[in-house]
Amino acid sequence: LDYFHSYPETAGKLKLRLVDLEMSALENFGRWRPPAVDVTEREFEAASAAWQAYRAPTPEACFDLLSKDLSALPLLKPVLIDLLEELPSVSTGLGATEMRMLELIGRGYSRTNSLFHLYQLRQTRIFGEWQHGYLLDGLAFGPKPALTTRYVRSTAKICGTGTRPICAAACRSPNLARRSLPTKK
Repeated sequence: LDYFHSYPETAGKLKLRLVDLEMSALENFGRWRPPAVDVTEREFEAASAAWQAYRAPTPEACFDLLSKDLSALPLLKPVLIDLLEELPSVSTGLGATEMRMLELIGRGYSRTNSLFHLYQLRQTRIFGEWQHGYLLDGLAFGPKPALTTRYVRSTAKICGTGTRPICAAACRSPNLARRSLPTKK
């Protein structure tokens, strides 16, 4: 939306649809017609603020955005919260999905199929199934692995060090290496 705001003729034709479904279940999408609403200045302003915050070098702007009125884009705030929860924890260095994977493995969900594909079980929405492999690699092949490498053969198991807090750099996945924490002012 931020991009299209610079093109008034195109922006005037835009419509938004609030889609309440998982995008992986698109078999009936062509027949489904959710209500469409015109894109107003409120939506453009919220989208622009979100895009500027997302592009910032550190996440402070995203945290600040949470205190703003984002009701013009109803799903923006929950998705922004989910995204911020993936920043590394101060105590463990892991994001929400990595922590949830360790929780599930610790409870006996050691089959990678359930870790990758049962999104209801994971209760996290930022990463797709393919990205979970990178996250597991980070948990298994870091300097202080939290998982045994048996997960490569379709099972995962928490190793001895996985029962206590993990240092920030221990299990960082390569694709999340540039995550940064907000600094105190």
